[in-house]
Amino acid sequence: MKIKETVLIAFIISIQIGNAQTAESKFAVGLNVVKNEYNGDYGNGVFDFNKPMYSGVGLFMTKYITPSIDMGFQFSSGNYGYVEDDINSFVGGKFDASIFAQYKLNNGYILKETAKLSPFISFGIGFANYFTTNSATPDPTIITKGADFIIPLGAGLRFKITKTISLQYQYVYNFTNSDVHDQNRSGGVINNIFGTPLHPVSKAGNDAFGQHLISFVLSFEKPKDSDKDGIQDIYDECPDTPKNIKVDEDGCPIDSDKDGVPDYLDKCYSTPANVKVDANGCPLDTDKDGIPDYLDK
Repeated sequence: MKIKETVLIAFIISIQIGNAQTAESKFAVGLNVVKNEYNGDYGNGVFDFNKPMYSGVGLFMTKYITPSIDMGFQFSSGNYGYVEDDINSFVGGKFDASIFAQYKLNNGYILKETAKLSPFISFGIGFANYFTTNSATPDPTIITKGADFIIPLGAGLRFKITKTISLQYQYVYNFTNSDVHDQNRSGGVINNIFGTPLHPVSKAGNDAFGQHLISFVLSFEKPKDSDKDGIQDIYDECPDTPKNIKVDEDGCPIDSDKDGVPDYLDKCYSTPANVKVDANGCPLDTDKDGIPDYLDK
């Protein structure tokens, strides 16, 4: 079975498993549009928007663990390469997949969980598989077929459009464990095998690649509403409202006269504004003469 089909099946299974773990589980799936960037013996194309664009597409899934932590899985496939000049250039293909953890700043400690803007950082492990494409120059050897172990580090920002739909931008920098997946101009043993010259600006160390990811995110959840007032707990500022009591958009019992006593407990629910009231919501009558203080002369 092809590797892409295998990963796709694993992706679907992971969603089903994640959804079954708890009745209150939350997960999101997203479609990524990817810009791949190379950093290796030819040079550094990271955040260099003057270089040709090597694009790809991908999918990801995240699973809510705690207010601070999400776990996820992603994969993408697309073009990969670098152009220094007409001679020193290469183009190939790359498929990568990883599992990762995200630390969310909208965790209730730094930002509100309900914040529309949700910054996060991520860390993961995975692999990248490189291959030649129809557009690759066949001579000299372009990309050594095979896989790298990768460590992706990222940071991003998710903007919540609705409770279930978001747009997201993330940048991920992927460290790899090899130096043979560009044009093999690393010298030494590689030079002897492939017969390619050491590149004039060849850098020591392993190759790496960056990724800009713009995502459309769809969240799914079985919402928890402890007091059954129609407002999810995460948005409910009064989560213990008694049954069948009318509430406002924040999930709190309606208080028509704004005296601090909700209508269902208020025996004087048309008290004028700024008048002090007792526990029953009625204006104070200190001398008990039947005339409330705010009218008593």
